[in-house]
Amino acid sequence: MKRRLILPLILIVVMLFLPVVVRADDTDAVTVSEYQPTDGLSAALSQKTDFSNAKYVLRKEGTSGAALEISGIQPIENHSYYLIIMPNNNTDEPDTSSNSRLVLSRVSGTNNLVTTSLDKYVELNQDLYAYIYETAQGTEQEYVAKGIKLQRYNEPKFNDAFFATHLTSKDDQVVTKFTHNPDATRKFTIKLGKITDINLLRKIKNSDASGLQELMSYAKSASAIASESFTLTKKSFLQYTTSDGAKLISTDSIGDKEYYFLYVVADTEGGKYITQEAVTLAISSKYSDGSWFMFFYGADDFKWTDLGNGTTNDNKDNSTANKTIPAAGEGVTIIVAISFLAGFSIALYRINKRYEGI
Repeated sequence: MKRRLILPLILIVVMLFLPVVVRADDTDAVTVSEYQPTDGLSAALSQKTDFSNAKYVLRKEGTSGAALEISGIQPIENHSYYLIIMPNNNTDEPDTSSNSRLVLSRVSGTNNLVTTSLDKYVELNQDLYAYIYETAQGTEQEYVAKGIKLQRYNEPKFNDAFFATHLTSKDDQVVTKFTHNPDATRKFTIKLGKITDINLLRKIKNSDASGLQELMSYAKSASAIASESFTLTKKSFLQYTTSDGAKLISTDSIGDKEYYFLYVVADTEGGKYITQEAVTLAISSKYSDGSWFMFFYGADDFKWTDLGNGTTNDNKDNSTANKTIPAAGEGVTIIVAISFLAGFSIALYRINKRYEGI
């Protein structure tokens, strides 16, 4: 009887210890050795960023800068990205040790990359090709995009080309939004003249698309009250103020409530730089003591005066401009408000009469 019990007891003991043995074997089975790349790159760069569907947008940045933003990619954590701009795509891999490389930073909240230091390339009269390389841990590097031609944006040419620009009998300030490198030495010419073409003024006032373009042609050919050429070295181009030297405009011939154009053109210096020119207009104010001032179109206080008879649109809008060409429409808002108040007053009157009869 005792011998018959020995075999079952042995089987029970074996079954109790079997799971422990199996678990130990399973643990050993999932042990994996670390992958070591064999292509000479670090483990981090064994996975490069895919730029095959990247979108490149060159845009204005601030008053005078230029930026490139790249979308359609998935940047890798702890990787760094650099941009090199070339005037052609005849090279496979530019020298990455050059000081011309620009850091591409991540745009907060997105996967986009951006750099805002392209003004010195954009102002040159040349094609712009992007070369991008990627690094891991600051050592290994590899190009991920080569010879991508960037599409230029249009330089501002009219009212949007100026910022905080005014001329007075005491001081001047002309600030353009031309793309430029503030460390470059550039030459430019400023021309001020009176606008005597009433039809041209009517076009601009009535938002005719051809008005400002015609003003550009007019400014180039019209006689000038003042015209001055300057060379600026290491300044925000073009930012002229009286602190830079002699006053720009030294004249007492400015009238009251008359229109004047301001034309600015940068010297291309034999084709080295892109063509940059802009025109805008102002209405003058003159006082009894002979002093005068004018804030150029885009200023909040620009107002149209009566341009005389001749078209049914002469008095289309005499309102104050707010950084854009004036547009009618304020009268509709006033009429609606008056109608609402009238209706509300009638309703109150009827209710009052009803209660008087109780």
